[in-house]
Amino acid sequence: MQNWLSLDWGTTSFRLRLIENDVILAEVSDFPGIALVNQNFNQSWPPLAVSEREYFFLDVIFQAVEKLAQKSGKALSSLPIVSSGMISSSIGLLELEYAPFPINLDKPDLKYFMRSGDKNLQNELLIISGNSTDNDVMRGEETMLIGSWEIKKKNGVLVFPGTHCKHVFLENGIAGDFKTFMTGEVFSLFSDNSILSNSVKASDFRKYKKFFLEGVADSRLGEMLNLVFHVRTKQLFKKLNPEENYQYLSGLIIGSEVKNLTAETIMLICGGSLENQYKAAIEFVLPDAEHIKIDATQALIMGQKKIAEEIDFPGKN
Repeated sequence: MQNWLSLDWGTTSFRLRLIENDVILAEVSDFPGIALVNQNFNQSWPPLAVSEREYFFLDVIFQAVEKLAQKSGKALSSLPIVSSGMISSSIGLLELEYAPFPINLDKPDLKYFMRSGDKNLQNELLIISGNSTDNDVMRGEETMLIGSWEIKKKNGVLVFPGTHCKHVFLENGIAGDFKTFMTGEVFSLFSDNSILSNSVKASDFRKYKKFFLEGVADSRLGEMLNLVFHVRTKQLFKKLNPEENYQYLSGLIIGSEVKNLTAETIMLICGGSLENQYKAAIEFVLPDAEHIKIDATQALIMGQKKIAEEIDFPGKN
């Protein structure tokens, strides 16, 4: 595919991009995530029928395509859309079954749904589902995994930072297993909705990196549920101020996630604000490992493209 639209629709985020020859020409992101769209559908008045759910979600995509067309100055209604993330979840447009692990990165066997264009959305739409093991699930990361050409010949662990972080274990081109860590959500709960909220204040990582690394170091000395209370005592005893404590808490929680990493190669697939924290924490825990940084956006686009081309989407006329 040369010209197409990439849709990454997460729980709280929405990103629609115009792609031409693997380059992003334009992007819109000011539309609601899946959770809010699902909430709006359930709370609509008068209540909407279950049969109207698909069109409710499609309308969001339609509006985003229209806005992207205005922004880019191009007609986009004939371009295919390749989507991944929470769009295929139980709270999304259409729930799709998970594909099982392991994943062969050269020949991935995924679940998907192809929708023809109609009056509700002229664009043909491909929805890519997620993957699961007996104990874990992912939606969206599998697409970035498939699009990360750098990892095809690597053995090690691929780390996806986020609200629910993933560690994917790779060997000889096979993603054999993965684990989910509720790192981002736990940090939010502690910093916003616990007794610790009065002991921390959002701060710049670069300015307070020293205290972040103190948290990473301390996370290796005991149990997180005990150590995290020290955030309060450090404030009570005036050992750290709230800005310093914020980074210390972040270091404790991220450190508790990465402290058990043992692979010789750690691949960090990330973008945005968490990249510096994870890079610092992983290098602190495993200073002698090979560290590889992978651009999450580019991996997503290349993964969506690879999947679409392998299943011949859109079909040739």
